[in-house]
Amino acid sequence: TRLFAEQGYHGTSTRQIAAAAGLNIATVHHHVGTKRDLYLRVIERLCAEDRAMIDAWLSEWPAGAELDAASLRAVLLRLLDRLIERMREHPERVRLYLRRWLEPRDELTETESELSLELYAPVMAVIDDARSRGVVHLQSDAATFLRSVDWLLYGYFVAGPMDRETLRG
Repeated sequence: TRLFAEQGYHGTSTRQIAAAAGLNIATVHHHVGTKRDLYLRVIERLCAEDRAMIDAWLSEWPAGAELDAASLRAVLLRLLDRLIERMREHPERVRLYLRRWLEPRDELTETESELSLELYAPVMAVIDDARSRGVVHLQSDAATFLRSVDWLLYGYFVAGPMDRETLRG
């Protein structure tokens, strides 16, 4: 995760991964597969951790919160607080996601999109339900709104403004 976050998927070699793990390339390839396989395992693990956080958030949902704007706002702010805390605790996640978002589309894009959409779906459902009840007055669709919030959290509030030359905040 650290190497992919620091150097990007395309900038990280299997040799670097093996050296960081204290193994030879053949051992890494035998146990993990290709660099692509390893990268996808990293992304799947991060998405599973994020999904567990969202599931925990949903399990704490107070009855009727979607019926009242103030209650819904408080519940959504708790999720934002958790996301920000996770980003502070694991800055490599932020860097990894930002690097991927800024890289050109490639053979991993489709799989990453499918995994990330699974994370958005439960929150989009909450916002869409509240919007259909008249509790939320959102002018754009929930997906656009959530991705905008996600970009703000990752791209600015946590990582800071990006330098075009070094891709660092």
